[in-house]
Amino acid sequence: MSPTQWDFPVELCCRPMAFVTLTGLDVVYNAVHRAVWDAFCANRRADRVPISFKVLPGDHEYPKCRTKRTSYEWYIPKGILKTGWMNKHLNLVPALVVVFYELDWDEQQWKEKQSECATRVEIVRQSLQGRNTKVAVVLIQKKTPLPPGEDVIASERAAALCNACDLSGKSLFVLPHTDHLVGYIIRLENAFYEHAQTYYYTEIRRVKSHKEFLNKTTHQVMICTSLNPTNTREYGGGISSCIIAVKVCCFLLNFCPIVSPKARCMSRVLPSFMWEGMQCKAKFLAPSFHVDVPVEFDIYLKADCPHPIRFSKLCVGFNNQEYNQYCVVEEAYQKSDILEYSSQGPVCLVPGKTRKFTFKFVAKSEDVGKKVEITSVDLILGTETGRCVILNWRGGGGDAASSQEALQAVRSFKRQPKLPDNEVHWDSLTIQANTMIISRVPNISVQLQHEPPALTNEMYCLIVTVQSHEKTVARDVKLTAGLKPGQDANLTQKTHVTLNGTEICDDSYPALLPDIPVGDLQPGEKLEKAVYIRCGTVGTRMFLVYVSYLISATVEDKEIICRCHRDETVTIETVLPFDVAVKFVSSKFEHLDRVFADIPFLLMTDILSASPWALTIITSQLQLSASMVPVDQLESYVENVVLQTGESASECFCLRCPSVTNVQGGVATGRYVISWKRNSAVESVPVVCTVITLPHVIVESIPLHVNADLPSFGRVRESLPVRYHLQNKTSLVQDVEISVEPSDAFMFSGLKQIRLRILPGTQQEMLYNFYPLMAGYQQLPSLNIILLRIPNFTNQLLRRFIPTHIFVKAQCCVYMETMDFTGALCGCSNLLRHYTVLDWALYEQQALCS
Repeated sequence: MSPTQWDFPVELCCRPMAFVTLTGLDVVYNAVHRAVWDAFCANRRADRVPISFKVLPGDHEYPKCRTKRTSYEWYIPKGILKTGWMNKHLNLVPALVVVFYELDWDEQQWKEKQSECATRVEIVRQSLQGRNTKVAVVLIQKKTPLPPGEDVIASERAAALCNACDLSGKSLFVLPHTDHLVGYIIRLENAFYEHAQTYYYTEIRRVKSHKEFLNKTTHQVMICTSLNPTNTREYGGGISSCIIAVKVCCFLLNFCPIVSPKARCMSRVLPSFMWEGMQCKAKFLAPSFHVDVPVEFDIYLKADCPHPIRFSKLCVGFNNQEYNQYCVVEEAYQKSDILEYSSQGPVCLVPGKTRKFTFKFVAKSEDVGKKVEITSVDLILGTETGRCVILNWRGGGGDAASSQEALQAVRSFKRQPKLPDNEVHWDSLTIQANTMIISRVPNISVQLQHEPPALTNEMYCLIVTVQSHEKTVARDVKLTAGLKPGQDANLTQKTHVTLNGTEICDDSYPALLPDIPVGDLQPGEKLEKAVYIRCGTVGTRMFLVYVSYLISATVEDKEIICRCHRDETVTIETVLPFDVAVKFVSSKFEHLDRVFADIPFLLMTDILSASPWALTIITSQLQLSASMVPVDQLESYVENVVLQTGESASECFCLRCPSVTNVQGGVATGRYVISWKRNSAVESVPVVCTVITLPHVIVESIPLHVNADLPSFGRVRESLPVRYHLQNKTSLVQDVEISVEPSDAFMFSGLKQIRLRILPGTQQEMLYNFYPLMAGYQQLPSLNIILLRIPNFTNQLLRRFIPTHIFVKAQCCVYMETMDFTGALCGCSNLLRHYTVLDWALYEQQALCS
């Protein structure tokens, strides 16, 4: 006969909880209601009251209440309890129905809302169909209520609502939806629990009152039926038959050698008695065990029956059944390493005393990282070949609730009587029915060497040094290195790892290199492995280096192969190597927010090092778009420049845009490519190319372009020729009026005012001779131009192309070295004063000349 045939139903194996239904909550479409429901059912700790909640509609149909009877003469029961009775009262018939309703005390339409709430309560009462289930109302409110007695309107409306719903004041609650929602929910469920207890106590008294309708005959039949549910007539319905049956059970408990056929039938009900008279608890000695250490656990048994019990076999079952053979105690074992010896016999339980049986076994290597769980404990009375009774405990001797209750019992004990050293308090024992098998402690060291931070797109070198401290050979050593799994997906896509540091990784390289074979390691041997990492974006990344190997170990005279591993993690910050600033300026180095077609302008780049390490700029390259052409030959001016932190290198390129296109957002300029590497990097490390996309620039047409040819400087009282080129950029003939405004620093010769006509696409030249009158940075005579066909054309635009100032040096002077200053000084003091002044004047002119 299979032992599972006598397993208890689920209703008897779980911890009974008060059944409370919640109505009026729309947990799917109402966020507030969903938050309330989550507070009731999510993350319930063991210190909260045992309530089973369920959300049901207000008109849900509950099991109908049967008509009350005043006599049971006609009824012959077929067992102790009906099979569905426990399930009905645990999961179908609630002790309390709570109606949730959103209503604030200051509601403008109070009367209508009060009437609607009362209607919902009445619907719930009708759906209960005469049962004694309690009903309560919870008002969900947006505001935190005032202390009792301070809000007069709330008190009056609460009384009116209780009257309309036919509720007592203890059955009306307020739930403010605030930041302290969980605290309010806990207070609510404590009140719900009190209502549920009242309901169950009432039901207990009602059920007990039924015994007044029972007679002795019916009562005896129920007793006999409980002993042998397969045959209610076997014992003749008399009380004497019931007494005989009970005595047979007691004989079996004490293993009376004479067992009748009727007793053999009765052994089927022994587990029900034995569960009351026998207790079992299993406890692993640690929550985890290394695979090279024996797994140890204790089985505690306690007999509460009046006489000693002698059993023949104790078996422990596991989720991995291969361990079952190592955890057996049989009567044949008088003394054993796995059995605590007792003067009363190894398989004898004394009433009221706790017996401990210690077991140990060697875990299998394939169970590393898995849980080993005790699934059953079997205590066998009798012989398996003959008649026997098997007491079976699932798991470690109780359900999940029992271990929590035991822990609470231990905390509640203030003082316990002292027991002998070999005995323990039963209530102080907790069940620990599972343990984790973890890998053997590795005996290798892993060191990481690198120079943080990493720079964007460089081949960042991470040196991994592994040294064995094992006493034997570490075999099949494997290295896993790269980005630690579980980080942001964007980081994974922009991180690439390789062992080859001579070429740049592309997107085909993985973020993690798994199980790289590196061979065997002899005791004390050390190896180094270079791992190269390319990070395409800035940010913080966590990298994993995982080293695994095989080693032989002996456990309890049994040799096993252990796979050991050691992992190291390192957090590396990735930063930009440099910042690049780009700007457009005119030939006068003035900022331009737009350029003009076919007019040269300057593109300036500035590379500012942001790296804490020195950088070497190998070269730079300007890759122009099709809409841009260089005025001069393009070449790099920062080749082989070394930049320290905070230093910068600048370049200037003269460009022009030949044509105008109506492109929204401007015309593409091109790309600026910087080739660089760390100054400390070895020669084999590849050069990194950073591509900077240059900004678009707005290009506009200009009707007239003026260009001036003049020397870079002038001298006082020396002619300064200036030639102006006026070019017509339109398809029309342009009438131009030109005038020159004089400057205090210059005299000039040439046309002061003229009107001329310039044909389309042609240019005119105008020549002037400026005569500087004073030294220094002087303002040139201003050239004013008016286009008669284009009145909006202004001189302000032309000043971007025409120079307005020039530096004028002083006229070169020859010092009169032949003058006899000695004679002059001797001849007259006035002459001394004159030459002294002249000497300083000449000195100042010499400075300007230079």
